[in-house]
Amino acid sequence: MKRVYFVMLFTLLFSSLIFSQDSSTRIVKGKVIDKTTGKPVGLEIQFEDPRGKKFKIKSDSNTGEYEQLLNSNEKYTLTFISPEVLRDETEFTPSPADASFDPQIQNFEVFLLKPGVELADYNIFDKNSSDISKKGMEELEKLKKMMRINRALYLKIEIHSDDSSKDLNDSRLAKIKELIDTWGRFNQKVEYITSKKQSADKSADFKIIIDKVEDSLK
Repeated sequence: MKRVYFVMLFTLLFSSLIFSQDSSTRIVKGKVIDKTTGKPVGLEIQFEDPRGKKFKIKSDSNTGEYEQLLNSNEKYTLTFISPEVLRDETEFTPSPADASFDPQIQNFEVFLLKPGVELADYNIFDKNSSDISKKGMEELEKLKKMMRINRALYLKIEIHSDDSSKDLNDSRLAKIKELIDTWGRFNQKVEYITSKKQSADKSADFKIIIDKVEDSLK
């Protein structure tokens, strides 16, 4: 009886040890898809761990699928790399493996670099004002970074007013131009337009649209 009890205890401890070791990593798999069309995208995905170590994998060009073993509870910075895709970064932290040890499913969305593609539509101004909100300044910093790492990109920025006021539109447009002019050469890659909101429910006052993509071979 003692022998049986010892064997059961040993098996339990061994299983716990195996689980503890395996739960420190997690298989992560999913798809990379175009946010505009929902179609799969093949590209390079660069992973950077908290210690600065980098490595790259590829998503399948036909299915967009990828699979990678990662350390659980570590925050990775992912960069999506392709001449046909907006270069962008996102953060991802794999969760520990559960008892089933099933892969963690994580899909990612990217933007294909095509004229007319809408990249963002959000609020950056205080209501009925040309003053840029704190949140708006954060979004504009993201825009500046996006332009810095996507040198071939030309953008169209569309300003919406809270009503049909031409004066407010013009004031907001002047404020945005004044700010982006301080970004140096990036201001040469932006075209500005103003418009009325598309509907009463549309709260966003700032839209970013791809105008053109420079041919890097020229």
